[in-house]
Amino acid sequence: MNLKSKTRTALVGAGFIADAHLRALRELRSEVEVVAVVDVDAQRARRFAEAQKIARHYGSAEELLAAGEVDAVHVMVPPELHARAATPFLAAGVHVLLEKPLALSVAEAEGLLAAAQRGGARLAVNHNATFYPPFRRLLDDLAARRLGAVRHVQSIVNLPLRQLSAGDFAHWMFRHPKNILFEQGPHPLSQIVRLLGRALEVETLRSGKRELLPGLDFYTSWQLAIRCERGTAQLYFGPGGAMPTNRLVALGEDAIAECDFLADGYALREKTHSEFFEGALQSASAAKQWKRAARAMRTGYMLSTLKLRPSCDPFAAGMRGSIASFHQALRAGHEPECSGASGRDVVSLCELATQDLPAPTFRPTKPAELPPRAAEVLVLGASGFIGRHLVRRLRRAGHPLRVLVRKPGMLPEHLRDPEIRVLAGDLADPRALREAVAGVRCVVHLATGMGNTWQEMQERMIAGAENVARACLENGKPRLLFASTIAVYDLTGSSPVTEQTPLDPHPEKRSLYARAKIACEQLLQRLAAEQGLELAILRPGVVIGEGGMPNHSGVGLWLHDTRVIGWGQGKTPLPLVLGSDVAEALALAVEARELTLRSMNLVGDLRLGAREYCSELSRALQRDVRYQPCALWRWQADEILRWLVKKAIRRPNATFPSWTDLATRALRSPFDCSETKSALGWQPERDRQRFVAQAFDVHASRATASESSSLALSS
Repeated sequence: MNLKSKTRTALVGAGFIADAHLRALRELRSEVEVVAVVDVDAQRARRFAEAQKIARHYGSAEELLAAGEVDAVHVMVPPELHARAATPFLAAGVHVLLEKPLALSVAEAEGLLAAAQRGGARLAVNHNATFYPPFRRLLDDLAARRLGAVRHVQSIVNLPLRQLSAGDFAHWMFRHPKNILFEQGPHPLSQIVRLLGRALEVETLRSGKRELLPGLDFYTSWQLAIRCERGTAQLYFGPGGAMPTNRLVALGEDAIAECDFLADGYALREKTHSEFFEGALQSASAAKQWKRAARAMRTGYMLSTLKLRPSCDPFAAGMRGSIASFHQALRAGHEPECSGASGRDVVSLCELATQDLPAPTFRPTKPAELPPRAAEVLVLGASGFIGRHLVRRLRRAGHPLRVLVRKPGMLPEHLRDPEIRVLAGDLADPRALREAVAGVRCVVHLATGMGNTWQEMQERMIAGAENVARACLENGKPRLLFASTIAVYDLTGSSPVTEQTPLDPHPEKRSLYARAKIACEQLLQRLAAEQGLELAILRPGVVIGEGGMPNHSGVGLWLHDTRVIGWGQGKTPLPLVLGSDVAEALALAVEARELTLRSMNLVGDLRLGAREYCSELSRALQRDVRYQPCALWRWQADEILRWLVKKAIRRPNATFPSWTDLATRALRSPFDCSETKSALGWQPERDRQRFVAQAFDVHASRATASESSSLALSS
């Protein structure tokens, strides 16, 4: 490669990981030029290119190759598409960095290696975990012969999994029990292969079996005993684990190296010259190393926050290191460190550990082809927490239901009812919405479109609400029930909040979520007043219970699932309400002949304080759920300090922290829902014992079965 010119690089796949690749590439701007982005969704490619100021965008690999202006590509598509997406580039002599895993089988990996050889291209895989700073220090000590030969490696990876907690099972990693190991396992497995070489034998113990959907299992605990070319290894892999842990210990002939990747820490325990005090000296040395690592991490965080150095986050550092290594290898004309061959060895290990797993019996659902029926009710957001309760309640009452879902082939159990009419689409598709609304007597809008910026909230939540309303106006004006939130109020005062309480008059000072909900309500109320939309707005409080997340932000800021910092002292009664009670109110609003009240608040009668909430949750889970009170002025002081830092580093859109928004999180205002109860005939749960059972006991842990298997690679 001509060292005087930059490596012309394109991104293939404009999903969330593309941002991380682009950040790393822009730190190499003196050597690398990002020239294009490719995605089969041409509009997504265009949006990404425009947002990131990339010159060109294409809808296919063929278009990019035809343009003839690319030297290397980063392929970031779903794993089942890796081989198909990378092969055309390799055949054309374009160097490829593939996201992990390299492939889904050894045969597929060998095919990629062969394609690279035929095309004269370099093939690498993004094993960024081998570039975590503690692991690089381990490799440096290994090269300096401080460890001697590594004989055994122990790795523990036990991390939360957002999609699993949220019940979002449409992701590829949930489609087969083995997929989670191919998706997340390459991080620790690439480290093991780097230290010990190719795996020869694997014994696997799996436990924590969960049925995500009928016939589709998921294991939350994997234990792998591995015999490699140069030693043995043990891996504990806990996807969705409650205690965040990511550690590796390498046992050498002369020392033990310990890596804590979450703490960005590293310690080496070496032999000493002391016969009697060796243990004490080793412990003292390790303690000094961990203390130094903690100090460095704290300093690094402060400097990176001030933009005086790149992020010290291990993931970001690993991405930077892996991507820089790939491009440096291209310019030097040698094989990348994370070569296609190393990627194949990791795939082989995954294959050994999972080849005994039978194919899932799950089959994509084929919804019943039902004709439109009289008096149907359309539920938007039927797959969500409240949606599940509402669908069950309406079906028990015999209502004919219609639902609109993005992926009708991945229906949860409660929607696999042959009497539910299932349509495909989402809130961004006006045509699908018009078809879904046509002929129904009532629409319940529970779906929410979230975003990280105000523009995204406008495009998703607010535009979605408008699309629903206009579909109703164009199709007979069925009743529209819009699920909002009590966050639309200013809840800083002591006066009771009723159905007549006005919305917060300063939405611009509120969180994106509250601001967007206020905008939705104002939009819908305007359409109701001007065009005759039959509208009712229902505002649930802190919704808890079966199917919901017990770590509700109304209680405080949950740093972990058992550690929460409160919005105050935790003694103020919280506006709690069971998901089943919210569903009951919505169902009553569906069934009412006439609604005399157009705005309703849904808060239950049993209102525990945050301390009491955590105490009950701790009892139910049999875990130590700790509530840490924090005065609101301390929160505000911290927010102002963060704001000053943002201003100092000239971060765009840094707004002064809103006291109203902070104080509203404390939910100080009491609620009087008597008008709602009277208008609907609604009575939320009053019995404390039943309430506690439905709110907390449903989250108690369940025992799971385990299984084991042993597989060996034949010689």
